[in-house]
Parts: sequence; C-alpha cells; structure tokens
Amino acid sequence: MAWPGELWRRLAALLRRNQMDADLEEEMRLHIELRAQQQTDAGACPDEARYVAQRRFGNSLLLKEAVRETWGWRWLDFLSRDVRYALRMLRRNPGYSTVIVAILAIAIGANTSVFSLLDAWLIRPLPFKDPARLVIVLGSERKRPTEPAIAILYRDFVAWENHSHSFDDFAGMFWHSHLLTGNGEAEEVGGMVVTVDLFRVLGVAPELGRTFVHDDLGGPPAVVLSHSFWQRRFASSPAILGSYITLNSVPHRILGVMPAFFDLRMLEQPNGNDGVWTLLQPGAPGYGPESPTPIAAVGHLKRGVTAAAAQAELFTLQNQVESKLPDRLKGFGVLVTNLQADNTRAIRSTLFTLAASVGSVLLIACTNIGALLMGRAIGRRRELNVRAALGSGRRRLVMQLLTENLLLCIMGSAAGILLAYLAMQAFVAINPLGTLPPSAIAINGHALAFTAALTILATLLFGLAPALRASRVDLSEALKSSGSRTTTGRGRRAQSMLLTAQIGLTVVVLVAACLLAETLIRITSQPLGVLPDKVAVMDVALPKQEFPTMATQHRFYDQLVEKIETLPGVQNVAVSTTEPIYGWSNGGDLALEGQPPPAPGAASHVGLEVITPEYFSALSVPLLAGRTFSRQDDQTSDPVIIVNDHVVRTAFGGHNPIGKHVRIGDDKIWRKVIGVVGNIRSKRGAPIATA
Repeated sequence: MAWPGELWRRLAALLRRNQMDADLEEEMRLHIELRAQQQTDAGACPDEARYVAQRRFGNSLLLKEAVRETWGWRWLDFLSRDVRYALRMLRRNPGYSTVIVAILAIAIGANTSVFSLLDAWLIRPLPFKDPARLVIVLGSERKRPTEPAIAILYRDFVAWENHSHSFDDFAGMFWHSHLLTGNGEAEEVGGMVVTVDLFRVLGVAPELGRTFVHDDLGGPPAVVLSHSFWQRRFASSPAILGSYITLNSVPHRILGVMPAFFDLRMLEQPNGNDGVWTLLQPGAPGYGPESPTPIAAVGHLKRGVTAAAAQAELFTLQNQVESKLPDRLKGFGVLVTNLQADNTRAIRSTLFTLAASVGSVLLIACTNIGALLMGRAIGRRRELNVRAALGSGRRRLVMQLLTENLLLCIMGSAAGILLAYLAMQAFVAINPLGTLPPSAIAINGHALAFTAALTILATLLFGLAPALRASRVDLSEALKSSGSRTTTGRGRRAQSMLLTAQIGLTVVVLVAACLLAETLIRITSQPLGVLPDKVAVMDVALPKQEFPTMATQHRFYDQLVEKIETLPGVQNVAVSTTEPIYGWSNGGDLALEGQPPPAPGAASHVGLEVITPEYFSALSVPLLAGRTFSRQDDQTSDPVIIVNDHVVRTAFGGHNPIGKHVRIGDDKIWRKVIGVVGNIRSKRGAPIATA
C-alpha cells in the first residue's frame, strides 16, 4: 500500500478508535456465534457448542491486541492510557504533586529567565546586516592588547579608510552631545556624530524618511532622529521630515527617523536610544586629515579575512601614520572585535556566572525530587508488583512512571514560564546590572524551546533512576514479602547516592553564594571618596555661539553659583567639568618636571577636572596635604593643581608632591601641585583636579 493510503488508514484508526473497537467486538462475537451455530446444527447442546466455538476461536483479548497492533501507532494508545492513569495518580496525591511542581517551577523559571538574558545578549544576533562579519575597531594599550582603552584617532581612521584591504565597507562614529534649543524647552541631547556611510554599513533602513547620502556632505547640517526622541519631542509626527532643529545653535535638517529596535553601541555604552545622529561633514572642527580627535570605526570584514589579520593590517598602517607624526600619542595599539562581542564584554562573565548558578539550582532540585520519587516508589511497591504479575513488562512500568514524571515537569515548566515572565518584567524595571541588552529581553521562541528541552532533561535527571529502580520487580520476592515496604540493598544504595549528590551540589552552590556575597560586600563597602547624602547634581550645557570664550562661560557660572547659594538649605555650591563618580573626565599622560619623559605606554594616564574652589567642601572630600583652591587662584595667578592620593602613589612613588610641577597630555603649561586630596571613585580611575 502506498504511504498516503497507509497514513490515512492509521489516522482513521486513531480518530475512529471507539468505533473500530466496537466493530471488532461485533465481528468477533458474530464469528463465535457462527461457529456455535455450526456445532448446534451438528447435534451439540447450546452450552457445549458455545464452549467448543470459544476454544477454537482462541483468547479474544490476545486477538484484540494483535488486531490493534496492525492498526498502527500502538505507542500512542499506550501513551494516552499512561497519561490518564498518571492524572488519576496525581489527583490522589495533591500535596506531593504540589511540592514537586513548586520546586520545578522555581528551578525552571530561574533557568528560563537567565537563558532569556543570554539570548538577548549573546545568542540573538544584532539586527544589522551580516552581524557575524561586523566588527568595531578601537584603541588598546599595547601592554594590554585584548582590552579596549580608548577610541582610535581620526587621522588613523582616514588612513585605514583609504588604504585598508581587509574590509568591504568602513564607517566612523563617536559619542557627541548637543544643546537643543527651540521647539520647546531647551535640553542636552546625546547621540553620535557619524560618517556618511554608517547606516549603509549597518544595513538598517529608517522607519521614516532616509539616512545620510554623499550629497548631504555639501548641504546644510543634517540629522537623523532616534525613534524614542521622535516620539517624545515630536509626538511621532511624520511632518517633521525636511524641517530643522537647532543643535548647538546650528540648524540641522531632519532627514529621517530610525526604527525602535535600532541600538548602536561602542565601548559597551549605548549612544542613547533617546538621541540623534549628526553627519560629519568636511571641514568640521577637529576632523581634519591629521586630527587626533577620537572616533570609533565599524565595518564588515571581507569574506575569508579574520579579525586578527585585519588588526595586524591596521596596526601596520597606524605605525606608518605614527612615523610621520612624532607628536602623536604613543603607547596605544589597535583592537578589532566583533561588534556583538564588544557590546557584551563587561557583562559576559556575569551572565555565565548566573547561568552556572541557576544550572546548579536545577541539579539540586532534580536530586531533591529524585529522592522524593524514590521514597514514593517504595510506597507503590505493591501496586507495581501486582501490575507486573498481571503481565506488565519492565518497559511498560518504566514508561508509566516516566509519564507521571513528565506531567509533573510540564506543570512545573508552565508555572516556571510564568515566573520567568514576571522576573523579566521586574529585571527590566529594576535594571540591577546597570545596562540592558540591545535586543529586547523576552520569553520568545528560543526561550520556549529551551524550556521544552529543559523539561525533558529534568524528567530524565530526576525521574529515570527512580523509574528504573521501582520497575525492577522480583515476582517471587514480591510474593514472599506480601506487600512489605522494606527497602532492598540496591534501593538503599540508590537513595544514598541521591543524598550524596544533593549534599555535594548544595555545598558547591553555598560556597559560590558566600563568595558572591563577600564580593558584593567588598564592592559596596569601598569608600566612594565623597558623601553623597544631601548632594544634588545638575548638568548644564552652554551654547558655544552665546558663550564663545572661557571668560563668558566663567561669568555665567559665577552668576549661577551666586543665585543657587541664595536658595534655602544650600550650604556649598561648586562647578566641575565632570560629574562625580559617574562622569567621564578628559586627561592624558602625566609628565613630571625635571624627569625624563617615560617610554611609550609607561606614563601614568590621569583624568583631568576643572573645578571651582568649593568643590571639595561640597562633596566632603578630605584634604590630605597642602591646601585647596582659593579665589586668588585665577587666570592671572600662577597655574596650580591638586592631585589625589592615587596619583601620589602611582606617579610620585608615595613621595610628597607639594611644590612640584606637572604637565598633563599635550598641555604645554606646567602646573604647581598645591594639595593632595582623597580618592574619588570614578569609571576611569582616580582623576586629578585643576582650577
């Protein structure tokens, strides 16, 4: 018979099972009655005729089973019976079932939650064109070549763009903030300044309008908006295309709006989904062919070219540029990394630690449930002995017990998915890691497939050993024991093994939890260097067109400080170029007067902040030596500087720096050290401060 006809026959047998059973019963009954009638016609009495007919027909139960085997899909019939029996058993023991389902829900829910994080960060590819070949190029310290330290310099980017042969396409980007005026209340808007080919390289089409093209390089300043900025600032109006917004007092023409999922990051930091992308046009300040302005590069590697090969080529080109520019900053190399790997650099170890932890929790839960099932099997020995005596083979007993375990695991998984969904909602709201992945965290198809695999795995982990142990029935021993619940030597050994596994896994998780708790305590107990209580921080951005010189900016800040000091409850007011703790300070290599310049890469790289005299008092930063700034330390006095304790220990070898002169980066001015203050924790280490 052709397979379509056979498939149809088996489907009919499955869907019309009751009707076919009734037809089989009727056919067998008629066959027996026909034989009995033949015996009666031959002169036998009715009872004897029926007895002879039944004997010749054979065992009707065995014949029924043989006929049903020919219908196909016998295993499905067994499964349906096992499921119905398992449901009856679970209803008879609601407390036992509830405990197991609750344990599984917690374990599977935790694993599903962490897998959803892994999926969003590591597994799901970035929504860009050919993300496997999409790399980001950053700068690295040559003594630590595998870790990004800074962005590359624009003059390197120009050389690579013109002479590199490792990439199909290449584009640049860097963070940039803007002061938005007009169109409502003024605000500081984050974003990126990008080269004309960036969106083409990424392969993401705008939701509205268009992105940059080469004709825009000679036109008016242009901008592309993020989806959330468009929604928040312009109420999702499509009429904004072609209109202008004022950024840093310069009108920019709005070309398009990117889709909501678009999230471009560098150095693990997003550009701000509530920001804008402005076009880098020829002649922009700081972006000349030999400019040291920072930028990052993204591009697609050519097929067959590895990141290591591209990195070697770019490093060679960088050395060629460096040889022609002796004033170039020394000591930095090139790092080529897959863009998705760069986005997950800081979070990857945390995710793997979480995955290992919740995986251990699942193993502990499975061993606990296995012990419960082993004990439960002891109470069901009489039932299993009777079923074995009636003809159930070991395979059927194992399948029945595994079916019960699978139902428990399915119910636990369903509850676990609900817990995982609630956990993910809470995670996004709280954001305990301080950052969210570029892809949305969701219980999607990947997570459901993982949960299904986890369900089967958990069933085998906690259910297979008890099922095999319980199905090992010795009928003669079972008859002798007459329902006794004594545990055999093998049963005791199995229980001992499960108990040992529980203790071992629990100890591992307990030790890991203690180490994690100690790490968190150490991190949280590290002094910030400031007293953040009752300290308010405000960001201020000044348009350069209205405040073009340092003098005009100083006058504005002086007036601002005077007005804030008159407010009730204000004790100290200070101004700084960097937000305490969370800010990113500029800086450079530290040079000491009277000492030879350090070798490339060996200098102490420090941050630099410009502050007003009340800064340390406002933050309660202790003065360790010397003095702080005063009103007399202005632009007419000798240049002075204050360093922190970290700089004293690293750059001055712990010796007293008071009275010595230092220079930072490319600054030509030597500044006299007048004081030493305590360290302030920051993202980029310990900065020094100058007035």
